[in-house]
Amino acid sequence: MSSSLWTVAARAGFRRAGPSLLRTTAIPALSRSLMTRHVLASRIPVLPRPLWMTQRWSSATAHATKPVETADMSDEVPLFSSLEGKVHPKTLQALTSSPFKYDRMSLVQSEILPLLPNLTASRAEGHPDAVDLLVKARTGTGKTIGFLVPAVEARLKELEAVASAPSSSTASTGRRLQDSAARRFATENTGVLVISPTRELASQIAVEAQKLTSHHSGFEVPLFVGGVDRYRQLKDFQRGRKDILVATPGRLRDFLNDKSSGVAETLKNTKMLVLDEADTLLDMGFREDIEAIMKFLPPKEVRQTFLFSATVSEGIRQIADSHLAENHRFVNCVSEDTSPVHSHIPQYHTVVPHPKDQIPHMLRLILQDQLEHGDKSKVILFLSTTKMTQFTASLLWDTRQTTLPAPRTEIYELHSKRTMQARTNAANNFRSAKRASVLITSDVSARGVDYPGVTRVIQIGLPKSAEQYVHRVGRTGRGGSQVGRGDLVLLPWEYEAIRRHFSHIPLKPLSVQDFHEECKKAVDEVAANANATTTTTLASASSDALTTTTGARGAGRHGVARRAPEVYPDIERNVTEYLSKVDERAVSETMGSLLGFYCSLAAQLRMDVGKICEELQKWTVDGLGLARAPYVSPAFIQKMGGGRPDRSRQRSDRFGAKREWRDNDGWIFRREWRVLGQEGEGWQEDKVVPGEESVG
Repeated sequence: MSSSLWTVAARAGFRRAGPSLLRTTAIPALSRSLMTRHVLASRIPVLPRPLWMTQRWSSATAHATKPVETADMSDEVPLFSSLEGKVHPKTLQALTSSPFKYDRMSLVQSEILPLLPNLTASRAEGHPDAVDLLVKARTGTGKTIGFLVPAVEARLKELEAVASAPSSSTASTGRRLQDSAARRFATENTGVLVISPTRELASQIAVEAQKLTSHHSGFEVPLFVGGVDRYRQLKDFQRGRKDILVATPGRLRDFLNDKSSGVAETLKNTKMLVLDEADTLLDMGFREDIEAIMKFLPPKEVRQTFLFSATVSEGIRQIADSHLAENHRFVNCVSEDTSPVHSHIPQYHTVVPHPKDQIPHMLRLILQDQLEHGDKSKVILFLSTTKMTQFTASLLWDTRQTTLPAPRTEIYELHSKRTMQARTNAANNFRSAKRASVLITSDVSARGVDYPGVTRVIQIGLPKSAEQYVHRVGRTGRGGSQVGRGDLVLLPWEYEAIRRHFSHIPLKPLSVQDFHEECKKAVDEVAANANATTTTTLASASSDALTTTTGARGAGRHGVARRAPEVYPDIERNVTEYLSKVDERAVSETMGSLLGFYCSLAAQLRMDVGKICEELQKWTVDGLGLARAPYVSPAFIQKMGGGRPDRSRQRSDRFGAKREWRDNDGWIFRREWRVLGQEGEGWQEDKVVPGEESVG
């Protein structure tokens, strides 16, 4: 395997979302070898600051807030056509005709959109229906359109008011002069600011906004996200209109702190703010950024604010109390008796008896999904850290021809170390994949991002929390679909955290041996019926029905049936052969990232840092085939809190929540080979090289 490092040069810029969302220069192709996927970490992660003393949810404020409105699930869902006369005709055209072609509203849309047009009336005029909204709604329920339609309507009203206002320089009310005044105002002032926690979700919102305004001439949706050329992004923003600005907190604050950027000046008259996935913003520790951004916006008495969150915790109530008007309306679109998305699909957990079983079991899970769904198989594989994601992506890419039955299985890789263009391309290609595909990702895809048609979610290793597990598995079985399944693969020492903290989740045990035997039986039966034209029902490892329609379901199923008997018996051998060629430094870096991740979960695991390190060292030898485990010095263990569960990383941040280990490279230790005279080779002193997940 080649060990050379290729330089990846990419420059991407955003001006408008949609087909021209990304402007890039040529990007040299990445090597498929493992080492070329490991990007050197660059700087020490910034630890969160202590929690600000925010005003608690007071009984007086709670009393002032309008009564909780819980959506009635039995109500007839209204049609989008019922918005005629309430929204601009061109907005309605986009919703009901092209490009969306919507018919009926989702639950959250039916609670918000009928409030138009009064919802976006001028706050300055004291209109009673122009209220702030606190909306409790789960991801994947259509809430993006729920807040984008009011955002577009509010901007259109603002521009209309500017165009019709009397001006000393435009005594005439000619249409041309009115349009000129509106364009100038739109270029100098941001109309709506939408803040989203991740690049992927922000990009998705920007694309939806561009589609919604496709019939409005000149409407622009600038986008501020990290991982993209800063200079190009700013220049495009300065030249164009600023109708709806979609941003992640980190990049937006960066521009606001730069006085020469001019971004702060454009926010002085912003009439609407949307905080999307507010609970995720809280979890990711963006309180300081949000508070800083608020100082550049008009006060809440003038500004209209929509806050969307899947949960309404004490932290969310504090945010509502601080930044929403006292008479804000709470709209609850989550019925208490409604089962969460993840409860509708079968879920299994497997504790592998030996580290060497982890990778073969993962491959068998993907193989089973391809047997069941053929070319329609779409698997998302979640890993805990960026390095582990890179490692697994390399493994799957290099072994797919010898371990997976679907011909030309598409492999997509998505994590923080990839360029924004590469991340966007991976997400879009996975969404539109026409044959069996696997998305290997870190937690950047865990929330808010929609991938239609996902047939299975596989999680390797312990998720950082039960909530994160739910968000991950929620990528499948969406929109009422009954197709989907979740699998959690654990090492024996990880199970304690599952037993103690995941007991409320309907996880069924599935042993490696039982799954292996049933999967082999399914392979044999599919092969025997490869040329049949009838539907054959097979028993899967979970004792559920594994239905395969041959002949009628297309050539993709035939290809899987032909190749499955060829690749299945040799999965372990091919994995072992691959691992024998893996660069040891890459494995040690992967272990280092996992060490940082699991040290933050030591309390849940009821293990000290030294024991965690021992288990990971055993994993590199028994699971990945190293001749000897990577050395970790006692001093390094001590720095990580060795000898006791490390709670030092669970520190409060300013958005009201604890920040745990993020999806990153962790405190990676990197060691280099050196020649020790006649005594052979040995390891140099280990060097601590911190990595950081870029979330904004």
